[in-house]
Amino acid sequence: MTHRPSLAELLTEYDRALTHTDLLWQDLSADEVRWRPVPDSSAIGWHLGHQAAVAHYMMRNLTAAEPSL
Repeated sequence: MTHRPSLAELLTEYDRALTHTDLLWQDLSADEVRWRPVPDSSAIGWHLGHQAAVAHYMMRNLTAAEPSL
C-alpha cells in the first residue's frame, strides 16, 4: 500500500521547495538573473518564476483533491 501524504506533509514539502528556489538566486545580481546566453533562450529569472508558478498550481491541485473535513 502506498503512503498518501497528508496536507501538512505536502505543505512542508512546498515550503522546502520555496526555500530551495529562493536560495538559487540570492547571490546573483539583477543582471545575472536577466542574462541570456543567446537571444532566443530564457533567462534564469524566467526559470525561477516558472518553478514558482508550477509549485503554486501543483499545490492548488493537490489541496483541491484532498477530501473535505
